[in-house]
Amino acid sequence: MKVPIITSLLFTVTLLAFVGFKRNKETISNDTPSKDSLLTKGATLYTLNCSGCHGPNREGKPPTFPSLVDITKRMSQDEVRVKIKNGGEGMPALKHLSGDDINAIIAFLWNSDNAQQLDSVQAQLQLSLATQGKMIFQSHCASCHPVTADQQPSRQSQYMCRGMSPPPLAGITKRISRQAFDRILDIGPCYMPSFEHFSKEQRDALWAYLDSLSQNLENLPSHERQHHRCGGGKCGCGRCGSGR
Repeated sequence: MKVPIITSLLFTVTLLAFVGFKRNKETISNDTPSKDSLLTKGATLYTLNCSGCHGPNREGKPPTFPSLVDITKRMSQDEVRVKIKNGGEGMPALKHLSGDDINAIIAFLWNSDNAQQLDSVQAQLQLSLATQGKMIFQSHCASCHPVTADQQPSRQSQYMCRGMSPPPLAGITKRISRQAFDRILDIGPCYMPSFEHFSKEQRDALWAYLDSLSQNLENLPSHERQHHRCGGGKCGCGRCGSGR
Protein backbone atom coordinates (compact mmCIF):
# COMPACT_ATOMS: atom_id res chain seq x y z
CA MET A 1 0.00 0.00 0.00
CA LYS A 2 2.84 2.40 0.83
CA VAL A 3 4.56 2.04 -2.58
CA PRO A 4 1.62 3.33 -4.68
CA ILE A 5 1.13 6.23 -2.24
CA ILE A 6 4.82 7.20 -2.39
CA THR A 7 4.81 6.86 -6.18
CA SER A 8 1.72 9.05 -6.41
CA LEU A 9 3.29 11.71 -4.19
CA LEU A 10 6.49 11.72 -6.21
CA PHE A 11 4.51 12.09 -9.43
CA THR A 12 2.50 14.99 -7.97
CA VAL A 13 5.63 16.79 -6.73
CA THR A 14 7.35 16.31 -10.09
CA LEU A 15 4.30 17.60 -11.97
CA LEU A 16 4.01 20.68 -9.75
CA ALA A 17 7.70 21.40 -10.10
CA PHE A 18 7.47 21.12 -13.88
CA VAL A 19 4.40 23.38 -14.07
CA GLY A 20 5.99 25.88 -11.73
CA PHE A 21 9.20 25.92 -13.74
CA LYS A 22 7.27 26.42 -16.97
CA ARG A 23 5.31 29.32 -15.48
CA ASN A 24 8.52 30.90 -14.21
CA LYS A 25 9.98 30.64 -17.69
CA GLU A 26 6.88 32.25 -19.16
CA THR A 27 7.03 35.07 -16.59
CA ILE A 28 10.70 35.71 -17.28
CA SER A 29 10.05 35.64 -21.02
CA ASN A 30 7.15 38.09 -20.74
CA ASP A 31 9.15 40.47 -18.53
CA THR A 32 12.05 40.63 -20.98
CA PRO A 33 11.36 43.46 -23.43
CA SER A 34 11.91 42.94 -27.12
CA LYS A 35 14.49 45.07 -28.88
CA ASP A 36 11.79 47.14 -30.59
CA SER A 37 9.89 47.83 -27.37
CA LEU A 38 13.13 48.71 -25.54
CA LEU A 39 14.14 51.16 -28.26
CA THR A 40 10.67 52.68 -28.35
CA LYS A 41 10.80 53.16 -24.58
CA GLY A 42 14.28 54.66 -24.91
CA ALA A 43 13.15 57.01 -27.67
CA THR A 44 10.18 58.08 -25.55
CA LEU A 45 12.35 58.77 -22.51
CA TYR A 46 14.95 60.57 -24.63
CA THR A 47 12.24 62.81 -26.11
CA LEU A 48 10.85 63.69 -22.68
CA ASN A 49 14.09 63.95 -20.71
CA CYS A 50 17.00 64.73 -23.05
CA SER A 51 15.87 66.39 -26.27
CA GLY A 52 15.30 69.76 -24.61
CA CYS A 53 19.08 70.23 -24.32
CA HIS A 54 20.58 67.72 -26.74
CA GLY A 55 18.00 68.30 -29.47
CA PRO A 56 15.49 66.00 -31.17
CA ASN A 57 18.22 64.76 -33.52
CA ARG A 58 20.86 64.44 -30.75
CA GLU A 59 22.96 67.20 -32.36
CA GLY A 60 22.90 69.42 -29.25
CA LYS A 61 24.16 73.00 -29.23
CA PRO A 62 27.91 72.72 -28.60
CA PRO A 63 29.69 73.70 -26.48
CA THR A 64 26.82 74.38 -24.04
CA PHE A 65 24.87 71.24 -24.91
CA PRO A 66 27.16 68.59 -26.44
CA SER A 67 26.10 66.46 -29.37
CA LEU A 68 25.19 62.86 -28.63
CA VAL A 69 25.45 61.69 -32.23
CA ASP A 70 28.92 60.21 -31.63
CA ILE A 71 28.44 59.45 -27.93
CA THR A 72 29.40 55.79 -28.50
CA LYS A 73 32.91 56.89 -29.56
CA ARG A 74 33.46 59.23 -26.60
CA MET A 75 31.96 57.45 -23.63
CA SER A 76 31.23 53.94 -22.44
CA GLN A 77 27.72 52.85 -21.49
CA ASP A 78 28.72 52.79 -17.83
CA GLU A 79 30.02 56.37 -18.07
CA VAL A 80 26.76 57.50 -19.67
CA ARG A 81 24.79 55.69 -16.98
CA VAL A 82 26.70 57.49 -14.21
CA LYS A 83 26.31 60.83 -16.01
CA ILE A 84 22.54 60.46 -16.28
CA LYS A 85 22.21 59.46 -12.63
CA ASN A 86 24.56 62.05 -11.13
CA GLY A 87 24.64 64.91 -13.65
CA GLY A 88 27.52 67.38 -13.57
CA GLU A 89 29.08 70.16 -15.68
CA GLY A 90 25.76 71.94 -16.09
CA MET A 91 23.69 68.78 -16.57
CA PRO A 92 21.05 68.06 -13.90
CA ALA A 93 20.94 64.65 -12.24
CA LEU A 94 17.94 62.77 -13.60
CA LYS A 95 17.17 61.02 -10.33
CA HIS A 96 13.54 60.44 -11.25
CA LEU A 97 14.63 57.88 -13.86
CA SER A 98 14.85 54.23 -12.80
CA GLY A 99 17.69 51.90 -13.74
CA ASP A 100 15.49 50.34 -16.42
CA ASP A 101 14.67 53.80 -17.78
CA ILE A 102 18.35 54.67 -18.05
CA ASN A 103 19.13 51.34 -19.72
CA ALA A 104 16.41 52.04 -22.29
CA ILE A 105 17.88 55.48 -23.08
CA ILE A 106 21.34 53.94 -23.46
CA ALA A 107 19.97 51.23 -25.75
CA PHE A 108 18.36 53.96 -27.85
CA LEU A 109 21.59 55.99 -28.05
CA TRP A 110 23.59 52.92 -29.03
CA ASN A 111 21.18 51.85 -31.77
CA SER A 112 21.70 52.84 -35.38
CA ASP A 113 17.95 53.02 -36.05
CA ASN A 114 17.22 55.59 -33.34
CA ALA A 115 16.16 58.26 -35.84
CA GLN A 116 13.37 55.99 -37.09
CA GLN A 117 12.32 55.32 -33.49
CA LEU A 118 12.04 59.05 -32.78
CA ASP A 119 9.84 59.60 -35.83
CA SER A 120 7.16 57.26 -34.52
CA VAL A 121 7.52 57.71 -30.77
CA GLN A 122 4.80 60.33 -30.29
CA ALA A 123 2.15 57.96 -31.62
CA GLN A 124 3.20 55.26 -29.14
CA LEU A 125 3.27 57.21 -25.88
CA GLN A 126 1.12 55.56 -23.22
CA LEU A 127 1.57 58.25 -20.56
CA SER A 128 -0.97 60.93 -19.74
CA LEU A 129 -0.21 64.44 -21.00
CA ALA A 130 0.45 65.76 -17.48
CA THR A 131 2.76 62.82 -16.68
CA GLN A 132 4.75 63.49 -19.84
CA GLY A 133 4.93 67.13 -18.81
CA LYS A 134 6.19 66.20 -15.35
CA MET A 135 9.11 64.32 -16.93
CA ILE A 136 9.90 67.28 -19.15
CA PHE A 137 9.78 69.59 -16.12
CA GLN A 138 12.02 67.33 -14.00
CA SER A 139 14.62 67.03 -16.75
CA HIS A 140 14.61 70.53 -18.22
CA CYS A 141 13.16 72.96 -15.69
CA ALA A 142 13.59 71.68 -12.14
CA SER A 143 17.35 72.28 -12.07
CA CYS A 144 16.58 76.02 -11.98
CA HIS A 145 12.89 76.48 -11.19
CA PRO A 146 11.39 75.31 -7.88
CA VAL A 147 7.84 74.03 -7.98
CA THR A 148 6.49 76.26 -5.19
CA ALA A 149 7.57 79.54 -3.63
CA ASP A 150 8.60 77.99 -0.31
CA GLN A 151 11.24 75.71 -1.86
CA GLN A 152 14.89 76.67 -1.66
CA PRO A 153 16.80 77.02 -4.95
CA SER A 154 18.97 74.03 -5.71
CA ARG A 155 22.76 74.11 -5.98
CA GLN A 156 22.29 73.33 -9.64
CA SER A 157 20.20 76.49 -9.95
CA GLN A 158 22.94 78.58 -8.39
CA TYR A 159 25.48 77.08 -10.79
CA MET A 160 23.41 77.38 -13.95
CA CYS A 161 21.65 80.65 -13.22
CA ARG A 162 24.59 82.77 -12.07
CA GLY A 163 23.09 83.69 -8.70
CA MET A 164 19.67 84.68 -10.07
CA SER A 165 16.50 83.26 -8.57
CA PRO A 166 14.22 81.70 -11.21
CA PRO A 167 10.55 81.97 -10.19
CA PRO A 168 8.59 78.93 -9.01
CA LEU A 169 6.34 77.54 -11.73
CA ALA A 170 3.31 76.46 -9.70
CA GLY A 171 0.67 79.02 -10.62
CA ILE A 172 2.36 80.19 -13.80
CA THR A 173 -0.62 79.18 -15.94
CA LYS A 174 -2.65 81.70 -13.88
CA ARG A 175 -0.02 84.42 -14.25
CA ILE A 176 0.68 84.32 -17.98
CA SER A 177 -1.10 83.24 -21.13
CA ARG A 178 -0.22 80.17 -23.15
CA GLN A 179 0.99 82.46 -25.93
CA ALA A 180 3.38 84.22 -23.55
CA PHE A 181 4.56 80.84 -22.25
CA ASP A 182 5.41 79.67 -25.78
CA ARG A 183 7.23 82.94 -26.41
CA ILE A 184 9.37 82.42 -23.28
CA LEU A 185 10.26 78.91 -24.46
CA ASP A 186 11.27 80.29 -27.87
CA ILE A 187 13.31 83.26 -26.65
CA GLY A 188 14.88 81.88 -23.48
CA PRO A 189 15.13 85.22 -21.62
CA CYS A 190 18.01 86.07 -19.26
CA TYR A 191 19.66 82.92 -17.89
CA MET A 192 17.19 80.54 -19.54
CA PRO A 193 18.22 78.65 -22.68
CA SER A 194 15.88 78.67 -25.66
CA PHE A 195 13.63 75.65 -26.14
CA GLU A 196 12.33 76.75 -29.51
CA HIS A 197 12.84 73.23 -30.84
CA PHE A 198 10.22 71.86 -28.42
CA SER A 199 7.43 70.29 -30.43
CA LYS A 200 3.80 71.28 -29.95
CA GLU A 201 3.28 67.95 -28.15
CA GLN A 202 6.09 68.71 -25.70
CA ARG A 203 4.76 72.23 -25.06
CA ASP A 204 1.23 70.90 -24.55
CA ALA A 205 2.52 68.29 -22.08
CA LEU A 206 4.58 70.78 -20.09
CA TRP A 207 1.70 73.26 -19.95
CA ALA A 208 -0.68 70.48 -18.82
CA TYR A 209 1.62 69.57 -15.93
CA LEU A 210 2.14 73.18 -14.88
CA ASP A 211 -1.60 73.76 -15.06
CA SER A 212 -2.15 70.76 -12.76
CA LEU A 213 0.17 72.45 -10.25
CA SER A 214 -1.88 75.64 -10.56
CA GLN A 215 -5.07 73.69 -9.93
CA ASN A 216 -3.56 72.28 -6.72
CA LEU A 217 -3.08 75.83 -5.44
CA GLU A 218 -6.84 76.31 -5.39
CA ASN A 219 -7.02 74.14 -2.26
CA LEU A 220 -4.77 76.52 -0.28
CA PRO A 221 -5.93 79.45 1.91
CA SER A 222 -6.36 82.63 -0.08
CA HIS A 223 -3.22 84.40 1.20
CA GLU A 224 -1.04 81.34 0.50
CA ARG A 225 -2.66 80.90 -2.89
CA GLN A 226 -1.85 84.51 -3.82
CA HIS A 227 1.70 84.08 -2.52
CA HIS A 228 2.36 81.08 -4.77
CA ARG A 229 0.53 82.50 -7.76
CA CYS A 230 2.76 85.56 -7.62
CA GLY A 231 5.91 83.50 -7.44
CA GLY A 232 6.64 84.20 -3.79
CA GLY A 233 7.02 87.94 -4.26
CA LYS A 234 9.02 87.79 -7.51
CA CYS A 235 6.26 89.19 -9.71
CA GLY A 236 6.30 92.69 -8.20
CA CYS A 237 2.55 92.96 -7.66
CA GLY A 238 2.96 93.88 -3.97
CA ARG A 239 0.13 91.58 -2.89
CA CYS A 240 2.14 88.43 -2.09
CA GLY A 241 1.34 87.11 1.38
CA SER A 242 -1.04 89.99 2.09
CA GLY A 243 -4.20 87.99 1.62
CA ARG A 244 -5.63 90.59 -0.75
